[in-house]
Amino acid sequence: MQKLYFKLVAGMGAAIVAGALLAGSTFAADIVIKDNGMGSSNKIVVSNIETCTVVQGSETNVLAAVSASASTGGNSANFNTGGDVTVKSGNASATATMTVTGGSNTATNPCCCEAAPCGCGGAPAPSIAISNNGVFSCNKVKLTNYTSSTVIQGASTNVGANVGAKAKTGKNKARFNTGGTTSVTSGSATSSSTLMVTGGSNTLN
Repeated sequence: MQKLYFKLVAGMGAAIVAGALLAGSTFAADIVIKDNGMGSSNKIVVSNIETCTVVQGSETNVLAAVSASASTGGNSANFNTGGDVTVKSGNASATATMTVTGGSNTATNPCCCEAAPCGCGGAPAPSIAISNNGVFSCNKVKLTNYTSSTVIQGASTNVGANVGAKAKTGKNKARFNTGGTTSVTSGSATSSSTLMVTGGSNTLN
């Protein structure tokens, strides 16, 4: 415990003492004005200042190109004589997927100005004593407590992307065949593209 003791002799105009503490500390002082002479003016000013600022941020920037392609077909069966001709191509499937998740912030507030153990608002009030001063003396104690807590969090996610998928089938050929049966079959073609973007998050404990 820090102790401040001031004895101000008669004839002095005023004595001012100021103490300032930053966040995370506690301030406790005994403030005493006593044994001063007749007609003296005695003043003590004590300021307890606690400030705490937390700034946290994240930024995610993505520039990407994603593509997928599949093709089938392009078979030929030409100039066959006699017998059956069968041309069959399989299926074509293409899928392109892109997932972007922004950065996240998780902060534990070191200020904790609502919890006494942290010191912010938890310092016991100092004791003040004014006694045994002379007649017509003016004695004053001014005690000021100020607490400030500021938390700033931000998250930014920026995405520039080109996502594409292409699938082709067909272009089978069966020409100039003589006799028999000619059969040409093409499979199915499917394509899909997906872009998923999840922005960042902020969490304050």
